[in-house]
Amino acid sequence: MLLKIKKFFSKKNYINTKYSPQLDHIRAIAAFLVFTWHFITFNDFHRTTPDTFFFPISILTEGHTGVVLFMTLSGYLFSKVFEDKKVIFKYFYLNRLLRLIPLLIIIIIVNLILENEFGFVNFLKKLSRGFYQNWDYGAWSVSVEFKYYYFIPLILYFLNQDKKNLFLLIFFSIIFNIFLYLNKDAINLINDFQYYAYYSIIGHLNEFLIGMLSYRYRHYLKNYKKSLLLSTILFLFFYNYFEKKGGFYDTPDQKIWIILPTIQGFYYAFLISFYDNNNFNFLRTKISNMLSKVGVYSYSIYLWHFFFVFSMPKLINDYFIKIDNLYTALVLSFFSFIPMILLGAISYNVIEKPFLKLRKKYVF
Repeated sequence: MLLKIKKFFSKKNYINTKYSPQLDHIRAIAAFLVFTWHFITFNDFHRTTPDTFFFPISILTEGHTGVVLFMTLSGYLFSKVFEDKKVIFKYFYLNRLLRLIPLLIIIIIVNLILENEFGFVNFLKKLSRGFYQNWDYGAWSVSVEFKYYYFIPLILYFLNQDKKNLFLLIFFSIIFNIFLYLNKDAINLINDFQYYAYYSIIGHLNEFLIGMLSYRYRHYLKNYKKSLLLSTILFLFFYNYFEKKGGFYDTPDQKIWIILPTIQGFYYAFLISFYDNNNFNFLRTKISNMLSKVGVYSYSIYLWHFFFVFSMPKLINDYFIKIDNLYTALVLSFFSFIPMILLGAISYNVIEKPFLKLRKKYVF
């Protein structure tokens, strides 16, 4: 039995798609957006929009959008891996477990120890919970991504019939969100609608679907440079407007969360598809290589930063520099992100990488 297991994992055939540094660049940006958003919770700067406000900064002060970028990227990547291939799903699910669970186990154990609740039963409860509800701490988004994996066989079935079916799935997902919002009192939703739009697959499914769609139309999207520039300007203005109206924490009207995930998904999908399918001189620079490394470490950075990001600005403020305005906080978040990269590098090489070598080829 042990010999069979060893033989099963010994074949080095785990490469399922060609490596793209562009996608790691996007992962790095997404990790930084989320880190900055949490960093500026210090003195409630994340709720601050100065009168003389440079509008693109809203993408940082509303950095929760980094989670949407991660999820849209996942949809794009899996569409890239799956297109015109036969998928062996048992190996696919094995690979996802090997990719995500080892580090997650360490994170759960550390959190339980810090909360003086560590015990084998508690650990099993915490670990199993994420497969049907949400894991605690920042790992809630990993739980949401797992729910997407549950839907992938069905999505691929419709997608392989006709790629236009994705438009129908996106449409029905929006209709379902509208139904949920209009009937939230009748079906006794425990939380505000925003909770389900942000912390569950209900709101995020469209981001995965739109990411998949953007890969299928990549040859069309790669040529629209001016359209992407215009879309970027409009998106940044929209996010500035969204923040001025209350943003994530003070949204006055919950209806915006019906369509907000889809708006973000379409913009990010366009951006990802364009960037991944064009050959830029930047990709051959040292900065590109460094950014790619940050993307490789992004999963570790994302899960570990919750232990440090909320105390870092307080320590800086108490012992080094007074953080008395939003702009100072944003600059310091950049420099505070650097030690998180180093921690992410250690975590990736010690915890993640050994298990990544065990992955199997699942597309043929």
